[in-house]
Amino acid sequence: MFLDYHLKDQIVLNSNFVECPVDGCHYLVERQIGSFKKSSEFLCPHHSIYISPSTYEYEDMRDNLLWKDPTEIELLQRILQVKRVNRIGRERSEDAVIWNIFRYLKRNAKLDSFIGSLLQTNIEVNTMYYWGYDELKGTIWQPLNEVRSILNEFIITEPDILLETIDTLILLNGNVHGNISIKPNSSKLIQPYLHQLEHNDLFKTSIDMISFLTKHYNLAKLWFLGNYLSRFNKKKFIFITIYNESRSNVMRMNDFQNTCITINGNQQFLPVTWSTFHSHLVQLESDEEFGILENYLLHKTFGYQNGKLKRAFPTLVTN
Repeated sequence: MFLDYHLKDQIVLNSNFVECPVDGCHYLVERQIGSFKKSSEFLCPHHSIYISPSTYEYEDMRDNLLWKDPTEIELLQRILQVKRVNRIGRERSEDAVIWNIFRYLKRNAKLDSFIGSLLQTNIEVNTMYYWGYDELKGTIWQPLNEVRSILNEFIITEPDILLETIDTLILLNGNVHGNISIKPNSSKLIQPYLHQLEHNDLFKTSIDMISFLTKHYNLAKLWFLGNYLSRFNKKKFIFITIYNESRSNVMRMNDFQNTCITINGNQQFLPVTWSTFHSHLVQLESDEEFGILENYLLHKTFGYQNGKLKRAFPTLVTN
């Protein structure tokens, strides 16, 4: 795995070629145009990565993982058989970040204490689903499939982590992109949610739903999905969303929470910055594997912008 101390702060690129981002390597590949492609003309043979002007992807996805023992890889491969999107090998993969963090917590029996720390309560997680995958059944969790059928989504939503306790469903979603406001690229994407407004107790009646769903698309669809799932299973619902702090992101979170959604005694919306998330990780009892995870978080990169290297969690470096 390449972290910031393995990579160039600035890469050479032009309209025809892109330089390998690994420090000391001057291999040039053809410049990719359009969607990312894993083709031989974009592969650096010295470092086994497919290169574009803004990111790279490992030829072997295992190079993007912290934990590579056979049981880990076997579980991930089973999940990927039913997962809608697989970009685990991509340097900018948010899924890889979530997997590395939560496999650490699970492997080291720290999931309950960590989630309890975030929620400031004692908690016991009975079942954990990565992107909706049910390990016992070897397929997508049945309630999630049923709720997806009810919503009739144009593109199915894959929540990063679902946690079940005896009386609560927790949906956790991680966003590493700088801007949390990702607008739908088609009006078709918001139609399923507009058709479900008989459950309008989820939202403030005064809001313009079309404008709201366009502005807060990612948060809105997860709020829909989690509330439907919790009602389906007769449980309380907690939505934890993790994001990189910036003034604009904080404003968007406040707008979503204070002016758009309705929260009752059975619901909780908890926006958490990556700095806060990290501080709760640090409070856990330290071990050898935490040192590996900590180094990863402090030095994880998130592509290149105009040839300049970006850090995934820049605030962690300065805190």
